[in-house]
Amino acid sequence: MIKKKKNEIRSAGGGVDPTEGGTANKERSPRAVAVWTGAAKTTAKIILIWLPLAVAGLVIVIMAALPLILSPKRVETIAAGAFRSVSNGELSMSVRRFNPYRGFEIVNFVIYNGEEFGRSKFVEIERLVFDYGFFGLFAGRVRFNEIGIYRPRVYLVEKNGVWNAERLMKASAEKPEKEEKDERASSKAIHLPFSADFLLKFVLEDLRLYARGAGLNASIEGLGCTADVLVPPFNRVPRSLEALSLLERMSIALNPKGEL
Repeated sequence: MIKKKKNEIRSAGGGVDPTEGGTANKERSPRAVAVWTGAAKTTAKIILIWLPLAVAGLVIVIMAALPLILSPKRVETIAAGAFRSVSNGELSMSVRRFNPYRGFEIVNFVIYNGEEFGRSKFVEIERLVFDYGFFGLFAGRVRFNEIGIYRPRVYLVEKNGVWNAERLMKASAEKPEKEEKDERASSKAIHLPFSADFLLKFVLEDLRLYARGAGLNASIEGLGCTADVLVPPFNRVPRSLEALSLLERMSIALNPKGEL
């Protein structure tokens, strides 16, 4: 009897009604849902808004910094080192102007032969110009305002049955031949996802080529060429001579007109 009363007292005074716990869980459930909903919204905002903005900002900063980082002197150093790593010769040039989004102008561009040919000159160009519009590409405006090679000189020399042009570049690993695709199975035209227009102006001024070898002493002097090509907006490029119908203007001039 005593034990039974104690159990009754314990049950009446200090016991926990199981229905109370259920009510508490029901009360906490909406709060948990609200917390998780808020966390999901914050995460989505970070992924869909703040992260793309941060990436875009980083790209803008890098693009703005590139013209400052790639100064003319730094470009000269990078180009000379890169050429030295893939060739047996040397590269020397003076960069007057360089901008990754507008182009460059280089003067006194010289490529020297390797030790086998006494470090003599192989190619010499008085002035190189490459003027284009990078940001216009995003609007479908492909503009090469000037590609100019002014007064280039090429010196071909033969020594012990080998020409300097053959020994200039270091031997590279042979690449496996790619399988030829059946062009007949491909479409007859290339379709662009946007409309684009194209402008090209090319100048080759006073090319001189000298060749000296066993039983050979020849030269070509005063060779020049200009090209001016304009294509109005298009979004389809035929894979045939029909592509010429896209041209609005094409002017190509070769100088001299007389015999070489």
